[in-house]
Amino acid sequence: MVSMENRGNEDFVDRVFDLGTRYIDKCYRLIDSSGQAVVDRLKDMAEDWALTPSGNIPERTGTMGGSMLRKLFPGLNGSQCGKSQYWLYGLGTSATVLVLFWKLASIPSRLPQNESLCVLILGDMSDPIVRSQVMDLYARRFTVFICSENAEKFKKYKDETDFLIPIDASSSTDLQKFIDYLNSSSLPNGRLASILFMPNLSYQPSGELSMEALQYEIKSNILISYNTLIKLLPHLLTTSRNKTQLILFNPSLSYNLQMSNHPTELFISGFVSSIYHSLQKYDSLNVMMIHLGLFQIQGQLSNYKYLKWSGSSIQSGLHSPVYKIIMSANGTPVQKLLLWFRTLFGRHPVFFLGRLSFISTWSIFPLMLRFKRFLSAKNRQVRNFFYL
Repeated sequence: MVSMENRGNEDFVDRVFDLGTRYIDKCYRLIDSSGQAVVDRLKDMAEDWALTPSGNIPERTGTMGGSMLRKLFPGLNGSQCGKSQYWLYGLGTSATVLVLFWKLASIPSRLPQNESLCVLILGDMSDPIVRSQVMDLYARRFTVFICSENAEKFKKYKDETDFLIPIDASSSTDLQKFIDYLNSSSLPNGRLASILFMPNLSYQPSGELSMEALQYEIKSNILISYNTLIKLLPHLLTTSRNKTQLILFNPSLSYNLQMSNHPTELFISGFVSSIYHSLQKYDSLNVMMIHLGLFQIQGQLSNYKYLKWSGSSIQSGLHSPVYKIIMSANGTPVQKLLLWFRTLFGRHPVFFLGRLSFISTWSIFPLMLRFKRFLSAKNRQVRNFFYL
């Protein structure tokens, strides 16, 4: 047998949800009503609150909030619902706002079928991390353009899909086709969501390099992609409120760890940081940078292999965050607002993804790493002594 207390609780919950439902229904009716009807409603409310002919404010018989609620909800009056129960409407309103906020802030796991967005990746698919990022965005229903100097060997697969399109960076014809695609009036939703600047991230030659080898690495990793980007900038359809997102991938871990025997990664990281600062002057770009830590693909370390440490899962540590960053910049106003807060009001659009990506920026971390190596080089007794 249900107790009176439980029955009272059930009645209370029913009343809250009933009032909340009625409030939502009122909101939908106001939204669905014609503009003139809304104007008339507001005009009636304004007339009730207008000054008297003598210029004095009429005597208030209740709170402004209560008066507004009675105007919006004619059934709400003193005989049917006391002032003490106004907060039930506030509770229903709060629940509605929370649900609406959650709905607008949530990001789907993949691009909805009714949307058509494309991304341009400036990088070489021969690199495992670049290739993995390309396939992840492709699996999320993006149209992916991959631009590199080695695009010719991937063009043989072009006929197999319409959503993974290689572009030869040295071909003016390929670049013009991409520009025509962006400007095509038949693709109202096929806009460019983001540009990903991705140098080789999985492997860079270590040790001292000849001048010719170093020039080749800098050219293939930085200069070709940067030159392509500069050519495309005048053709991007952007406004002051709708800038093109540019994400720079920075393999900065070697630089942060002061690994002097890996000069190529040091040069590449320095160039990416310089590009990040130099492109801030372009009003058409929303420039962001990602510092990359350790990642592993299928249990195997995919970058910075000389460290011989385990890394973060590339799916959860890199692909999912990159996808959310892209969608937030091209999503609802709530998603853009959250991204704006995350980047410190747009003043510091820098992200740290992967193991050690953030902690390696601490000035004391290289000393900690050297101390760990010192302990590893000693015999077992010394290690046991320090680990007591």
